[in-house]
Amino acid sequence: MKLSCASWSFPHLTLRESVHLAKTLGVQGLDLGLLYRGGLDREALLTTPEVLAASLAGHSFFFPCYSICLATVFTAKIVRIRARATAI
Repeated sequence: MKLSCASWSFPHLTLRESVHLAKTLGVQGLDLGLLYRGGLDREALLTTPEVLAASLAGHSFFFPCYSICLATVFTAKIVRIRARATAI
């Protein structure tokens, strides 16, 4: 059985630090997301996903899952819509 944890399990650590801690704890995988310091860069994910993928490959670690918090996405969209409405 392989163990996995999430990058947001360590909210004060960068992704690199989270990977090192997971390796130290004997965890074989780290789920990725956009939250906290260990989250992926949203702009890089949308604009240059191949560069982001190459940087992840450089960690020599297993990233079994990418998770997205839909509440964060919907909140961001609502804020942009309200900003556009007030600009008109």
